[in-house]
Amino acid sequence: MNYATQFYSWIQGIVSHYLQIYVFAKNPELAARYGNLIVLMVTLTVIYALLEVFESFKKVLRYIILMGWFILVLAIVFNYLNRH
Repeated sequence: MNYATQFYSWIQGIVSHYLQIYVFAKNPELAARYGNLIVLMVTLTVIYALLEVFESFKKVLRYIILMGWFILVLAIVFNYLNRH
């Protein structure tokens, strides 16, 4: 977890630095505040997007599993009927 915290702080520093240079040159303390909020919002957005991707993958996987079981049962039934 220490690496994640270091990475988060590093990204926050980069964002704050560029905000200070390009947006808040006259008021650098706002750059640090908004840099922290921007990194937090980006992190939450990425987590939300990943959860959405995995949620949609769960739906697709559910249909694949259902089709697999259906095909397996059909194969067993057809094999049984073919013997008699």
